[in-house]
Amino acid sequence: AKKRSPSLKLSPTTLRHYEDALLGFLRVSKREYLSHLMEGDIVEYMDFLTKDGYSQKTRVDRYVSLRGFLRNAGVNVEKFIEPSIHKRLSAKPEGDTTGYTQEQLDRLLAVCDEYHRNVFNFLLSTGLRYREANHLCWCDVDMKRWVITLPDERKVNRKYRGRDGKVVSAAVTFETKSRKKREIPL
Repeated sequence: AKKRSPSLKLSPTTLRHYEDALLGFLRVSKREYLSHLMEGDIVEYMDFLTKDGYSQKTRVDRYVSLRGFLRNAGVNVEKFIEPSIHKRLSAKPEGDTTGYTQEQLDRLLAVCDEYHRNVFNFLLSTGLRYREANHLCWCDVDMKRWVITLPDERKVNRKYRGRDGKVVSAAVTFETKSRKKREIPL
């Protein structure tokens, strides 16, 4: 039987995360060949992510993506990355996170212009993620029932500037994190 590519089962969001991790690593390490890589390149990339303000969860996700890529490229990562360094880089954050205090929220909203204050208040009151709210349409809002129906997936056409500066139109598929449709009361 023909082996099926694992990437065929991954969502566009997951693929984008892998791409972000690998391209970010290439920019920091400046290595062209796997044979030139050193453990220090990975540590340097992780230090860069820390200095750039990425959360612990994002850093761990990017490390795991990079490690998986290296393993699939034939690198014996268990020998390449010292166990003590692997343990430090793969340490997951605590599952129980503390939300913002009212004082922190008040300070944030105090420095926002009216538009961003409304955006943050909407996100806080609905629990929507920014990308979920960004892909809402008026057809998702039911004013009779006072609910927002968030579809599990939405295909939209987006225009953006390509690397050459030309405007490109592309079909983009947005998926919610859970990939499930849900209703949010207003």
